[in-house]
Amino acid sequence: SDGSFAAFEGAMCYAAEAEMSKCPYYKEECPHTFRCERWECASSVPCTMSATEPPRAQEAAHLGVSAIVQNIDFGLLSANASLRIAFSSTVRRIVAEQAGHGTGLQDVLITLEEGSVRIRAKVKAPDDDSLIAMNAELRSSSAGLTSALLDGVTGLEGILQAMTGTVNVVDVDVSIQGDLEACDATIVSDFLGAAIVHGDSPCGRLWCWEVEISEYLMAAVGAGAVAFLFIGQKLWSRLEPLLPPRLRRARPKAAAPKPKALETLAAATAPVVEEPLQASTVLSNMAPAVGVVMSQGGGPDQGTASQAHSLPPKSPNHTEVAITIAATQDPGEASAATSTSVAVKAAPATEAKEAAVEQLTAKTKNNTAAGKHSSAKGVVAGDKFPLGMARFMASLHVVLGHIYAKGVTPSIYFFGWGFTWVPWFFMLSGFVLFTAHLRRPKQESVVDYVMRRSVTIYPLYAVSLLPAFAVDWYFGRTPGTAVLVAQSFLAQAWCPLWAEHALQQHCWFLSCMVVYWLCFKPLSYCLKNLSLRGTLIMMMILFFIPWLQIIIPAAMQESTEWYKGHRWGATDTFVDIAVIVMKFSPICYAHVFVVGMLLAKLRLLLDDKACAAAEPDSKGVCHIPLRWRLPLELVLPFGYLGLMAVFSQPDIDGSLAWVSSWGYKLAARLSVLLPFQAAVLFGLAGLPSLPLPRLAALMSNLDWLQNYSYCVYVCQWLCYDVWPKSGQINVPLFLAFVVFVAIVIAHTVQKPVEKWWAGHPKGRMALPFLLAALLAGLNAVPPPSATEIAAPDLPAFVRLDEHMVDTRLPAVDMEGGGNTLINPSLLVQEGQIIVVARRHGLEYDRWNGEWNGSMVTYVDQIWRSQIVLGTARLDSEAWSKWPTSGTAPFMASLSAWSGLQNASSQPWAKLCAREKYLRKNNTVVRQIVTGPEDAKVFDVNGSSIDIAFSSLPPRGLDGCPAGQEVPQMYLAADVSPAAASAEVAGHRMRCGRTDAAEKNWIPFTHEGELFFVYSPVPHTVLAADADGSCERRFSTEFVPLKSLLQESPEVEVRGSGQAVLIDDPEATPNLPQRHYLAMMHMFNRTSSTYAHFAYRFSPNPPFAILQVSTQLDLLAAKADTGGPAFAFVSGLAAHNGTVAITYGAGDRDARALVLTLGRLDELFAACGAGGAGGSGTSSGGAGG
Repeated sequence: SDGSFAAFEGAMCYAAEAEMSKCPYYKEECPHTFRCERWECASSVPCTMSATEPPRAQEAAHLGVSAIVQNIDFGLLSANASLRIAFSSTVRRIVAEQAGHGTGLQDVLITLEEGSVRIRAKVKAPDDDSLIAMNAELRSSSAGLTSALLDGVTGLEGILQAMTGTVNVVDVDVSIQGDLEACDATIVSDFLGAAIVHGDSPCGRLWCWEVEISEYLMAAVGAGAVAFLFIGQKLWSRLEPLLPPRLRRARPKAAAPKPKALETLAAATAPVVEEPLQASTVLSNMAPAVGVVMSQGGGPDQGTASQAHSLPPKSPNHTEVAITIAATQDPGEASAATSTSVAVKAAPATEAKEAAVEQLTAKTKNNTAAGKHSSAKGVVAGDKFPLGMARFMASLHVVLGHIYAKGVTPSIYFFGWGFTWVPWFFMLSGFVLFTAHLRRPKQESVVDYVMRRSVTIYPLYAVSLLPAFAVDWYFGRTPGTAVLVAQSFLAQAWCPLWAEHALQQHCWFLSCMVVYWLCFKPLSYCLKNLSLRGTLIMMMILFFIPWLQIIIPAAMQESTEWYKGHRWGATDTFVDIAVIVMKFSPICYAHVFVVGMLLAKLRLLLDDKACAAAEPDSKGVCHIPLRWRLPLELVLPFGYLGLMAVFSQPDIDGSLAWVSSWGYKLAARLSVLLPFQAAVLFGLAGLPSLPLPRLAALMSNLDWLQNYSYCVYVCQWLCYDVWPKSGQINVPLFLAFVVFVAIVIAHTVQKPVEKWWAGHPKGRMALPFLLAALLAGLNAVPPPSATEIAAPDLPAFVRLDEHMVDTRLPAVDMEGGGNTLINPSLLVQEGQIIVVARRHGLEYDRWNGEWNGSMVTYVDQIWRSQIVLGTARLDSEAWSKWPTSGTAPFMASLSAWSGLQNASSQPWAKLCAREKYLRKNNTVVRQIVTGPEDAKVFDVNGSSIDIAFSSLPPRGLDGCPAGQEVPQMYLAADVSPAAASAEVAGHRMRCGRTDAAEKNWIPFTHEGELFFVYSPVPHTVLAADADGSCERRFSTEFVPLKSLLQESPEVEVRGSGQAVLIDDPEATPNLPQRHYLAMMHMFNRTSSTYAHFAYRFSPNPPFAILQVSTQLDLLAAKADTGGPAFAFVSGLAAHNGTVAITYGAGDRDARALVLTLGRLDELFAACGAGGAGGSGTSSGGAGG
């Protein structure tokens, strides 16, 4: 009722997989890609769809003409290439002529369907009035179109043979349409994370249920589990007293009442208790220079810790008077006492000393009677810090940041800053621990201290590693044994080679925390006697140190964005190591931890100043002036407002612009945000002798949330692994699910394991060793095949007939890490088979960064690519029987080709990236490929092997020249397949264009010389040398292919694999002579589909095409990115009468079509033994 057309609002297209010919309105916004089909939203501006009226007045509107031709033998038409070409050409011509108004052949789309052919044409109009007139004209002449189609179709002699009955033309329709109407992909939401619904393509998760209700059900399950937990606890508390004593839980016995004097003495000398998880009641100090002693459970990672106000150092001229008040808590909780001590400087004389003590005692009594310094204004802050809500919200923001980078949330700029709260936990830890240490340091060894602190982090972390390992093992991406052993001891962040490969990688900060605990005692000794001036100076120095990351590159005239060269997981260059160290090393966050300790010292020093400024009223009660209380109220809002200013504005104008820009340049966690986050922590804590700031007091009502914040952080990715929806997720429902899971785990897992850990000081020493042994042992168990996970819908073996099979390539990549093998190439050489393939993985990333001086959203589509190779012994007889027996004659184990180097003798990495700035979205879209692609193996001299491959150019010292971020062809000569790590250089083939994609060249050898088929139409042949130099030698035309391209301009003909010499006249009766066998594919830009063919060309110059086969029957599959199912031929091997055509199915499987040479020859039967079909020419200029 609202309208008959769909209108899109918001920026529409990144279109890494978009079909430009369907959506010309967005063509300028979409980077050119090799294969493209889907539309995806990619910006920080959401893309929405609503109903509207037809866009008649829009410039992009057109007339759509559609028709269906029925009763066509679909099988015969699809199998007979010449018949299909003739039919398509005729239909295109008829429709274009009938539609008129400048309609070209390229405006007519033909789709083969079962039993019918669907025809769609687009008729353009210069303006709206002409459009309406043409609409009426074509509607009135639709009968003419029907008649013309019938006459044209039935007039084809070939089509008459394909009919099963009378041809009917039905559903002829003419309507006004908009360009977007042709974009028939289903838009779901965002570019990242499978942004369109793509049929049966796997979602890459533990389980998938691609319906909206699945997310609501998951959240409901989480809520139900929490309700069940608390109802069960309530029922147990009521039923337990009714049970026999032997079935009840053991409870600690209550201590016998103590005499008053003993109670006071025990409270005054009670040791600090830091491990209990519940906070104690806090009583404040009662006079200037009064020290407050209290015990509060938990560690910085639990939000609470033993905290204290330091006492002035003792000296012969000081007298200490202790006043102790015992405070008890609720039943079942740990009790604590608050000891208030007052140190007064006394005169050396005994009389003066006694007078000072008497004066101090009187003042203490007055303050005690009145109730504390500022009781009239509110409860004093003391040392109970209301950090629970702040910690919980920080953990949720971290979760948001992680799933934002994963690309499954709306493009909201605020989400991208979640990671910046991780360093805040370092600061919080230093603050809380040093406060406790200043109160009463414990006499214990460093190891004992670390083990005591570990009760709050290690038990839950250790338990979480087990399900995390199970998930990664299932997907074949578990880290190496060394990494597993290291992280069992919380050492994964100590080595750059481990940091980005660990299980539960986001728990790297726990590894840093262990280092800070080891160094805490020496640091405390150095900082405990700092003065106020020394504390402030040291804080300023620490705030400044991270800015050296900008100052040093600027002084060296280097880019301040040098760290962008790093790709996740890479450790090949100095830049990689430097970036990993700065992101994860304990060294680079030590200043943040020390800032927390200095905040604790500053708090106590300022408290002394505030107490000294207190003024007694007429009743003798001391009041701290407003000049102290008012600024304290503003510290917390200042910190949060500063952070929100950075988090929420991608383009901050005016004086705050540098905050947003430079903050992200330094990864934000090390510099700009440090003062703001320090203000948040200081504002929450307040001063011990002053009332708690109002905002902090309000937040203290939700302190109970601290019990779940650590669980939220640790379990976030485990929750994501079981979330059933791929693509964009419902963020509120997912966060609710994470919180519900955290609540359940906190009560059923965290508390029990922490209780065991705290109660078994000897047993816990052995747990890291046991965990390391368990993970290392499990890692030795072979995981499921990566292909079985990535391509469960593809059969491992299919018999097509008695002489032809389609099978999964018999090769395994043990180091794949969850990536799949695709696009293999084979070479038979001296009794062995050499296998080269591409290790492929697809990732998405989204982050905030700078672009030309302003903050933007970066959207990265990362194609992880690496060439792998290996050898295996080949049984020639088994190879010859492969098509009939179906048994693979080899099994190859592949490893990464790590020895490949660029022209600068550096590892083949850091490639140019294609990027596009979308102004309307304030988004930079980048397509990143991490390594070489689509290798083809061959030999020139018969001993070593050569490998030709395509790749984006490696970046030079000055980056990549504009317009040259396109694939190029490269050649590596004299490669040893048995020594993949042996250094060998890849050279660019210098006769191709540098501003256009160069790939799909077909290598072959002739009389010891290397040649490449540059293009099938015209059949252009280049001569090449091992150093990359090459020249155009021959060019011939094959008339049928040339005619096809003239009649079907949307079709491109490209090369595939390598060419092999065939000399077996008996097996090839359709061409009983020596010839080269090669592969080509036709790509339809309109439908984004592939069709593969074998072809034969002359064994001698000018290497003219002789024959083209019928279409090869390959197993097509949908890619993870969606789009039509496809296959891509990548290699060819012929030996002992058997041909193996290797190919990749949907970028998810490495396969081979294996058939006898005679069966392949039958595919050329329709072609006969024709000649070249054109003339050959020879030239010596640069070709391409």
